[in-house]
Amino acid sequence: MADFAGWDMPIQYAGIIAEHNNTRTRVSLFDVSHMGEFEVRGADAEKFLNYATVNNIALMQIGQAQYNAILNQSGGVVDDIISYKFSETYFRLCVNAANIRKDFDHLHAVSRAFDVRLTDISERVALIAVQGPMQKKEAIVARLGYTGEDGFEIACDPEDAPDIWQALMHEGRPFGIAPAGLGARDTLRLEAEDRGIPRKGQQIYSTDGKEIGVVTSGSFSTHLNAGIGMGYLPADTAVGTRIEVRAGKRALAATVVKPPFLAKK
Repeated sequence: MADFAGWDMPIQYAGIIAEHNNTRTRVSLFDVSHMGEFEVRGADAEKFLNYATVNNIALMQIGQAQYNAILNQSGGVVDDIISYKFSETYFRLCVNAANIRKDFDHLHAVSRAFDVRLTDISERVALIAVQGPMQKKEAIVARLGYTGEDGFEIACDPEDAPDIWQALMHEGRPFGIAPAGLGARDTLRLEAEDRGIPRKGQQIYSTDGKEIGVVTSGSFSTHLNAGIGMGYLPADTAVGTRIEVRAGKRALAATVVKPPFLAKK
């Protein structure tokens, strides 16, 4: 167990590699109830979210979920989120746990110019994610995920979450379902070619030795059997460009690829 944004969270159950591979080949269950949940209600709900986020909320159908991002006045990213549309005047936002207060304060300030009511319901919602290629209580089920596999997230009353978790574990047994922790969630999220692993803060260089960027996150992909990472590069850097990540005196050869690292089956 480890502290994550004020929550005691399991890093692993059977082991990160085992959980990672189980998600790729069978199905895994993640408790992501630490995520924040906001309600947006009012006549200007759609107009407000179209102003405050980068995606086009107007294109959403009722019952759809959409990957999105909250932007600041300069166009910078405040947080990446999931938007849910329940009606023209009722939306929900799922935000990252570490950013709940920051996101709410930012959105609340923006909302003053709109006819909307913003409510933090994080303490009233539990979230369970079912991810993998192989679910009589009221719950919201959204087909989405972050692992590169098909998956679902179930938002429910926290009191119902243990029963739903146990039911999913029972029904998923024939499919090889297993619980997975934050460690596998992180490695799955990231799936180069060198056996080294890029790390946050390491500098990225062109093959002619010019510093061109920086790594923001990295990990080892057990499925690809290679190090993978994300970072900032010049906007005109083409897919397929050969680069180097400097790790001390060692240079890790890498190639720029178009995400995701692993294509969904």
